[in-house]
Amino acid sequence: MLFTLISRLVIYRPLFSLAESFTDNVIRDTVDEPARGGIVWCELAGGYVTHSGIYTGNNRIVHLSGDGEVLCSDRKGFMARLNGLNPAMSVYTDCQGRLPVGNIAAAGRALRALGSRRQYHLLKENCHSFTAECLTGRPDNAVVLHRQLKRLQRGNTWRVWED
Repeated sequence: MLFTLISRLVIYRPLFSLAESFTDNVIRDTVDEPARGGIVWCELAGGYVTHSGIYTGNNRIVHLSGDGEVLCSDRKGFMARLNGLNPAMSVYTDCQGRLPVGNIAAAGRALRALGSRRQYHLLKENCHSFTAECLTGRPDNAVVLHRQLKRLQRGNTWRVWED
């Protein structure tokens, strides 16, 4: 049973991701640019994993890389995780209705962390915990999962950041 479920996920998830990407880029509402200090995220590894960061303006996203360094990347660089094996096509941002939601304090915290290094750990200190720290100002937050980060969202919808 478990093997069957896993094999179906491995086979069908890429097809689902393709359909979801089409929906995101053709049907779903988009935004021209996230708000400064807004949460941004993308799917990695065919949608099995997500990556998050803080938008700081001028097409720049501050995020924690898998080697523990806090980096500033453009949209394309943010999506290019996993040594180029990432099929991410969309970056999402939090919105209140149709308008992106930002947090200037979060942007400032993210920029101050640039270049610092952390003990990266997938289940204890990852990109979601870094993003939550920027939003809340609390390094001791318990956020390690994408769904936990989404609970901190100040808006009520996620929209695709149109390129």
